[in-house]
Amino acid sequence: MFIFGQAPDGKGRLTINGTRVKLFKTGTFIAYLPVSTGTFVFSLDYSGRTSASLKRTVSVASHPPFILPAGQIGIDVDSLAPQDDARLRAGDWLPVSMLIPGNIPNIISASKLNIKSREWASVALPLGAVVMLVYFVFMMLVVTV
Repeated sequence: MFIFGQAPDGKGRLTINGTRVKLFKTGTFIAYLPVSTGTFVFSLDYSGRTSASLKRTVSVASHPPFILPAGQIGIDVDSLAPQDDARLRAGDWLPVSMLIPGNIPNIISASKLNIKSREWASVALPLGAVVMLVYFVFMMLVVTV
């Protein structure tokens, strides 16, 4: 699970469940926290020019595997979030998630380029993580300007 957000500045100290999290100059942060099925409490503590604490409880439900017949592409509609209507104000963010089984676009691309899955993962996973982080930092800069 990824937790990201923005602290008042990049000079303070942020911990999540006691583990220090790196703050960027703008105060933005991103942290990966391993979770499995169950209920988890995340405690965020910030100290700097100001202090703040926040606790959030997250429940991770077990999800039966969504299996498609070979060669078919689909989205597990039970995994769509949010599943209810949302009321937003200008500037609010709407987090959206879905499960696309089998990572079909990557599988198709790799097979067309004659690339083995292990080779594809060794390049695509680190590159994807870097691209997501750059996009996150860029969006935080745009939103805060």
